[in-house]
Amino acid sequence: MKRRRTTIEDVATTAGVSRQTVSRVLNERDLVADETRTRVLAAIEELNYRPDASARRLASRRTYILGIVTADLSDYTHARILEGAEAEAREQGYLIFASGAERGRSGEPLRSPLLSQHQAEGLLIIYHGSHDDSYSIFEDIPDDLPVVTIGYAPPRENLVTVGIANQQAARMATGHLLGLNHHRIAHVTGPPEMYESQERRQGYEEALWEAGISPDDTLVAAGDWSSASGHRATLQLLGYSAGFTALFVQNDRMTMGALQALRERGLRVPEDVAVVGFDDIPSAPYFAPPLTTVHHPLYEVGRTGARLLIDLIDNEPTPPEHIRLETQLVIRRSCGAKSAPVRAE
Repeated sequence: MKRRRTTIEDVATTAGVSRQTVSRVLNERDLVADETRTRVLAAIEELNYRPDASARRLASRRTYILGIVTADLSDYTHARILEGAEAEAREQGYLIFASGAERGRSGEPLRSPLLSQHQAEGLLIIYHGSHDDSYSIFEDIPDDLPVVTIGYAPPRENLVTVGIANQQAARMATGHLLGLNHHRIAHVTGPPEMYESQERRQGYEEALWEAGISPDDTLVAAGDWSSASGHRATLQLLGYSAGFTALFVQNDRMTMGALQALRERGLRVPEDVAVVGFDDIPSAPYFAPPLTTVHHPLYEVGRTGARLLIDLIDNEPTPPEHIRLETQLVIRRSCGAKSAPVRAE
């Protein structure tokens, strides 16, 4: 037999108050005595009451809607961030409205239909851009609308950004290969103009310098985040006269293409070339061989972004600096080392 949903009337009866009093408590109004408020909150907890979202919006004259804008709704990394943001919003009684946006030359979101709507109480923007960006999407956002970006953003008051420490993560991955006695480490980057690509290359080069090795441009080739570009970039690296014994690739999709290129040239992984990727996509354990890769906490990034946005909406104190979540290196067979997690410092 289906269990009956607990209603606001049930709470009122249990607390010994009127329905209107329960509504005032739920909407955090100051017209309720402390003792009465305590009884109502106790009844809510006892009955595990969850307010109906539409009724809550009508009573408070708020929408409880978060707008989420991305330039690529189909991309796995964006979808995973959205999943985390939706989970956090739902737990806090908010709905999300996700919208695709026009895509700029470097992948940054431009115009979005969502920006012409006025229902959202705050915006979460998934923003992976470059030094060439115009940041034009921010021109259409009211100054008083709370905004959190995932990735990067221009200097703007009341704006918080969430992401990962790409530079430290790349230094950790390269340092791991150096620790396995590889001194010729090739590197496949994302688009050179993009912030993530630049930061990850900086981390790669920092690890080499720390090991007393001068970075070699002939060991670096650029892709565009796709598997096909990883294949092309790796063939380019293999075409140079200077060989390499290890390869660090800036995302797992490009690593798929890189592994195919190595197989086509008769090279074994990890016996001839050790390989490390970045992102830890769901299929990484099923690569041939299973892929060593940096775990990118996309779901947690989405949850954190939504939580900080709700804090901004509710005028809660939020950290002024960029928020960067911890990464770890998930070691599998492709690097030739025993499996064990390694955290970035």
